[in-house]
Amino acid sequence: MRYRAAVENDPALGLRLGRREVLAFGFAAALAAVGTCRLPTPQLAPMRFAIAGGFYHGLRRVRALLTPGTQLELRAEPSTPYDANAVAVLMPAAGPHAGLKLGYLPRRGNREAALWLARGAVLRAEVVGTLGLRRGETIPDDLVFTSYSYGDPLLRLVEVLPASVRGSMPAGADAAVLGTARRLAGRGRVDASPERRQR
Repeated sequence: MRYRAAVENDPALGLRLGRREVLAFGFAAALAAVGTCRLPTPQLAPMRFAIAGGFYHGLRRVRALLTPGTQLELRAEPSTPYDANAVAVLMPAAGPHAGLKLGYLPRRGNREAALWLARGAVLRAEVVGTLGLRRGETIPDDLVFTSYSYGDPLLRLVEVLPASVRGSMPAGADAAVLGTARRLAGRGRVDASPERRQR
């Protein structure tokens, strides 16, 4: 009780302060301090993945052209009836197969990519190899997939972010992206069929 009376009747301030005024002043000071801090730039979590739905789209037609180093475009498709976070994987705009839809990012890894694309970021997928696993071999722990066939490309996300986009990401976005990447690691088993399915 003595502490409360001392705060309320502080002679140094020359006025009477109540608990609400002290809390409001402290809260305003904390907000001012946070406003001057520079938050670290969020980064998209690294993800290796196989194209989902390639069997139903154009992946089979151009699979032989997808050599390591090939850059593919990613485009958000929020109006897709099956998944509001759908992100399509497309052939580059320059070339004979410009804009051909190859499939989608797997559902387990598309939420953060859709968030970045909605904020105006430009994302690409780079071919880093071929999924040529033999029956009985284990699937890499960090591979995010829905299904794939022998010979499908192994891709990784590549971010190309304008400076204006980097500053507009919410403060917790980097933690959310990295947390999802950690949850995705270590899942998946080999199926005996040629068309791989995750269990």
